[in-house]
Amino acid sequence: MLRHADVVSARLELAAGQLGEIVAERGARLRVGAFPSALATVVPAAVAQLTLEQPETRVDAIEGTQEELAAGVRDGGLHAAVCFQGAAQPRREHEGATREDLHEEPFAALLPRGHRLAGTGPVRLADLAGDVWVAPSREGLIARACRAAGFEPAIRYVSRDPLANRALVAAGLAVTISPSELAAELHGIAVAEVREAPRRTVYALLPDAGATRLARAFVAALVR
Repeated sequence: MLRHADVVSARLELAAGQLGEIVAERGARLRVGAFPSALATVVPAAVAQLTLEQPETRVDAIEGTQEELAAGVRDGGLHAAVCFQGAAQPRREHEGATREDLHEEPFAALLPRGHRLAGTGPVRLADLAGDVWVAPSREGLIARACRAAGFEPAIRYVSRDPLANRALVAAGLAVTISPSELAAELHGIAVAEVREAPRRTVYALLPDAGATRLARAFVAALVR
């Protein structure tokens, strides 16, 4: 009974917050969260489109981990969030939120311009087994893809910042793989297609009850 009461209390608190925003006439405000590379690619394009169509809209955007973003949507701190997961992983659902898949994208290899494989055409992950790597974590999608390719990556640099990762690659200190949309925005490095590349699914989260008009419009802009 206590567990049920906790759930009911949380939902009532969320509903009160949503109603409070309507009463306070803050319906033109949108709070969104996303992971770093989405903030560098799809989120700015969607926000620009939304604010062009609805100039009165005020958007606040923050970066977060997948867990932080899902919690923000569930608890009402965020109206919407953009998340991802490896396409080969079991579909991830989040309590208190509704998921809408946006698209899948493959990963590309990021190499120093002087790398032995730069400019040679498509590469295999196994071709990079002897290189030093940079990745957002030592246990995430990149590490799993390397292990599936038959080797343990030497991840000596851990960073979630795309610009920091680009700089490490450009300096000749590491290699990595990156979502293709983000890779196209990075300069001063070599980008190579990856044979049998890992893929990720990008998806949006909305609260499973009380999603605002602007939040739905934002997700529609992401789809477009």
